[in-house]
Amino acid sequence: MYGPSLNNILNTSIRVIRDGKEVSLTVDREYILRSIQNPEYEKLLNFSKRKMPKTELTEDQINQLTDYLISIHEK
Repeated sequence: MYGPSLNNILNTSIRVIRDGKEVSLTVDREYILRSIQNPEYEKLLNFSKRKMPKTELTEDQINQLTDYLISIHEK
């Protein structure tokens, strides 16, 4: 597994590393957007040692991808 599962992640509680500190949060639209825009900002504990590539997507593409990931949860 190269990265965390993206299925049914909306509204789940997760623990991430942010600025070297462990933080608890609930996955929402803003978290998904941040994760796509800057994947190194917050990393799931299980993936904290892995380097995630920064995307070259436009803001519109990031919004579309976020909407798609949310729609997977809603089905």
